[in-house]
Amino acid sequence: MLEGNKSDIYAKALSYLPEIEVSNLDIASKEKELDIVKGGYLPTLSLNGSLGSGYTSINPTTFTDQFDFNFNQKIGLSLSIPIFNRNQTKSAVKTASITIEKAQLQKQNTEKEVYLKVETAYQNAISSQEQLIAAEASQEAAAQSYKLAQKKYELGGLSTTDLVISQNTYTNTQQNYLQAKYLTILYHQLLQFYQGNDIQI
Repeated sequence: MLEGNKSDIYAKALSYLPEIEVSNLDIASKEKELDIVKGGYLPTLSLNGSLGSGYTSINPTTFTDQFDFNFNQKIGLSLSIPIFNRNQTKSAVKTASITIEKAQLQKQNTEKEVYLKVETAYQNAISSQEQLIAAEASQEAAAQSYKLAQKKYELGGLSTTDLVISQNTYTNTQQNYLQAKYLTILYHQLLQFYQGNDIQI
């Protein structure tokens, strides 16, 4: 029997599958990029400084003395306030916002794909279960029929051809049962995978 309904399996798949996590991380990174771009609206305060000295051969003083006399240092602050900056920041913010919307749409498409996969696996699991029940009933009926055919054949009431036909029918129902059984196991394990459960072989 199936464990859980389709909606529960889908909800678990959304919280577990790596493609959904990739979509979430993509959206988060695009949102960080937007925050970085918005930083262009903020004023910038810069601190700068310099140290220097000089030497000339035409000066009669020694190198060390010139180095000491010509030594200079500077320090300064600069404040940059973006007012228009040719609308570059505004344009970059719009572009980053559009990129976020695209990433969100991509996530929605990924979620739809996951839903279709879960729905297909769920329907296949139900169908294979029904086929298994029918195949088991057919196999049991064919087994009884084959046993009766064997007894009739032993008593001379059935030809060899009819016995072989009965045997082939029984063999076919066995094959159908095994096929339905393994398909049921396959789809059950697939649903377990979508729920993040361990697959047992």
